[in-house]
Amino acid sequence: MTLVQLNRTVADVLPPMSEADKSTLSITLPILGSALSSIDEFPTIDDVDMDTDQSSLQEVCIGMLPGLTEFVMTEDNDIETRSSAAYCMHAMLSLGNLSMQECPVKPVVDDLVKRFTSAKFDHDASTDWLNFLSLMASSAARRGGSSSNTAGKIAQFLVELAVKGKAQLPFTSDEEKQLDLSSVDYEKVASKLRFVSASAYGSMLALDVKPLMKQRLTHTCLKYIKEAYEEEKSQAQAGNSIPPPNVGLMVLICHLICNVDLSKMDKMVLHQTAAITVEGLSSSELFDPSTAFDPKNTTSKNLVLVAILKLLSVAPHSVPVNGFLLTLVTGLLQAYAVSDPSSEVSTKLLALQGLAALTNLEGARSAVATIQPAVVAVLGPAVNHPSGMLRQAAVDVRNAWYLVEQTR
Repeated sequence: MTLVQLNRTVADVLPPMSEADKSTLSITLPILGSALSSIDEFPTIDDVDMDTDQSSLQEVCIGMLPGLTEFVMTEDNDIETRSSAAYCMHAMLSLGNLSMQECPVKPVVDDLVKRFTSAKFDHDASTDWLNFLSLMASSAARRGGSSSNTAGKIAQFLVELAVKGKAQLPFTSDEEKQLDLSSVDYEKVASKLRFVSASAYGSMLALDVKPLMKQRLTHTCLKYIKEAYEEEKSQAQAGNSIPPPNVGLMVLICHLICNVDLSKMDKMVLHQTAAITVEGLSSSELFDPSTAFDPKNTTSKNLVLVAILKLLSVAPHSVPVNGFLLTLVTGLLQAYAVSDPSSEVSTKLLALQGLAALTNLEGARSAVATIQPAVVAVLGPAVNHPSGMLRQAAVDVRNAWYLVEQTR
């Protein structure tokens, strides 16, 4: 079966009208997705059937988009087949020679926005919608060119929703067409949607795209980092306690740290980013023992710890020591202590790596030595952990902290 025939097989049963149609899609969509993802552009006339030209193949694919969107957004359909359909759309829209004159992703985004505004709010459906929207944004970012504006608009929406909890839907001007998480009944649901938005933005940052597109996506969140840092600074100058950043901002910043070249970041921006990340270690949303074993919290904790570890290893000069060292050590110890000893070994290992890196932080050895006894005491029980890898890591870190006082 050729790629043309495979596309037509899928197109002929969209939208599925029977269980047989759904069975056909469950088989053909994964194959089509794999086939489309293995090429960079649509086949030329020499690569397809003699009676089918390249333009007709593109027309078939573009014509499939509304049906695939309908299938993905219908919750009654099988989740794995829906994922395959979304993957097909992503692969299809990423192809470089599809509709070169205009952005082929924008009509899909307009359709998604229309569906969202006409439906009753449901947090599970909203999570699926945000993830699907970010997948379409990833397609636009990979295409670049006429699709760059689409990727930028969606990135702006995701960042604002993660940080502010309220954002204008992409390509709309009506103030009523906003997603406002303050209207959500349960705070945990709002927190989850902030997390999903930030993670969706992070998936865009992780793409292998052209440098200008990467720069555009990166700069989308920088103004929010500056605003958050200035707010922390004003609170500190007023003598007030500094509240930890919300989970959306925290996850957003950590994705930024993990996915960009820190050596190319402005030093002031990098310092501001590091300061907020360190403050995030005290976030009750991430490290509250009552929710410590929630899957979302585990992912968030690991992300924060990886970001801290990258800062300490790659850009140690950006990590604030004065006034922040205790917060940093306390946060790492808390992350180690509240993580589940059986299912969150990775979290404990990341926390231990962070503690080990602190012993080599320039300008911090004297301050580190003052809290050495507490760290050694907390790490004591770790030498009896069932995991051999964790035991060895704990012994190495404990020894490194033992040696701090002797080399001060």
